[in-house]
Amino acid sequence: MPLTVRCKLLLLFILLHAASAQSQQQAEPPECMQVIRLTLGAIPWTSASLTHLWSKKISRHLDDTSCIELSFKSARNFEQFIEAAIVGDFDIAHVPAHIASYLILHHGFTAIAQGEWDGDTLFVTRLDSTIESIDDSAKAIIAVPDPLALVTLFAKQFYASQPSAIPRYLEFSNHDAVLHALLEGQVDSGVILAPIYNGYSRVIKGKLRILQRVKTNTQGYLIARENIDPLSATAVIDSLSSFDIGTDLLWAKWLPISSNQVAQLHVHYAEYVKIINSKFGH
Repeated sequence: MPLTVRCKLLLLFILLHAASAQSQQQAEPPECMQVIRLTLGAIPWTSASLTHLWSKKISRHLDDTSCIELSFKSARNFEQFIEAAIVGDFDIAHVPAHIASYLILHHGFTAIAQGEWDGDTLFVTRLDSTIESIDDSAKAIIAVPDPLALVTLFAKQFYASQPSAIPRYLEFSNHDAVLHALLEGQVDSGVILAPIYNGYSRVIKGKLRILQRVKTNTQGYLIARENIDPLSATAVIDSLSSFDIGTDLLWAKWLPISSNQVAQLHVHYAEYVKIINSKFGH
């Protein structure tokens, strides 16, 4: 039985994940007098299967380098994830910039780290498509991820600035679903993050092409809930900061974040925070 595109994507990710895990040296786990148990919320920007693999890799690294026992939770979509964060389901959350800003401003979360990775936004089409430019794609059906995803909000803002744009959007649950829809020919145009596109280059080769690459600040942020033990948050950051760069499709590097950078975050994403506010009544 031939593999579906979705199965091929998952199989490729598993193979790459296994290869990178084998390439890392096995460290002796630390001796712990006390284990810190925390829950990390992972925004559902990829499929549940890939998020599970990503979460397992982080948990294994923390087991090897710290006394932290990290459990993971996510949600069906961005709106339900934000609701879960508001009611206190997560001690720490990995979120995009606009959601980080919203939860910091309105629900007492604190920024503890920012990610560093290739977070460009790609406007993509099928190789055999008649679409040759952004103007052409603005007249087609455009596949985007979750309606509250940063890429989706950016894409809608981008196309709204095009004088001749008559956009029609088809919203999918996550970036993997957008890629799947493009490869299966359900749509001719889509917007996706560069790490996903690059990570599946073997599957994409000869099937998709990039119309335009836009530099965007789509790296993730780690935020901690109000009243979390500062030492626990510091322990998580210290351990994650030692994570190898470039050993995973969904990972790059965590960096410290200053109060000035947080202030700039709020300024830069104020418009998108207003959209989230409209959903939650602020």
